[in-house]
Amino acid sequence: MRGPYRTPEPPLDDALPPPKDVGARRSSHPRMGARGAVALLAGASAVVNLHEHGFVITGWFAKPAEILFDDVDAVYFDFEGLVPRPPQIDLVTFDGRHAILPRDLHDLDRVVAALEREVTRPVVARAKEAAARGEPLRFGPLGVEREGIVLHGKPLAWKDLRRVHAERDAFVFHAFGHDGRFGGVRLALVPHPRALLAVLRMHTKVVMKGLELPG
Repeated sequence: MRGPYRTPEPPLDDALPPPKDVGARRSSHPRMGARGAVALLAGASAVVNLHEHGFVITGWFAKPAEILFDDVDAVYFDFEGLVPRPPQIDLVTFDGRHAILPRDLHDLDRVVAALEREVTRPVVARAKEAAARGEPLRFGPLGVEREGIVLHGKPLAWKDLRRVHAERDAFVFHAFGHDGRFGGVRLALVPHPRALLAVLRMHTKVVMKGLELPG
């Protein structure tokens, strides 16, 4: 990949390194903005052709959409819904294009396996290396820093973070003290959740409470 991290704004303090965005959703990367989704296809009618550098999705009512692995900046999973089912996957490219892979897409498992191999694993490795150096990372609305986390602008030190619950559709943070629950973030807003899991496990206890990422 061409580096999975982005700096959406200059650092406030020149003495500190800017936080590295792990495929964070920027204003130029709206979920359904002016550019919209390049592939929102009915699974039963869509055909996926994998090749060495990416894949092409073709559907009966949309023109073929090619996604190259090297162009993928962020991968989002959306498990939301009352009935357990495969996730909807939203891919965001470096130039702001979206490819939405619906839950019933034929050969979804093969596409997810390829994304895991070509996109997610390199991102996880780079995120862990950056975290080991103490560099701040940003996963959408969640910041992971040397001293702790910053959730929706609210900081919590590692020593005060009791555990993290990885639920089917959210990450929930529990703090020590009488209040217990510190806050949560929807899984659908977190780019590269597997990288976030790896980084959190370097600092605190993570309890799997229903989250089963494909791949």
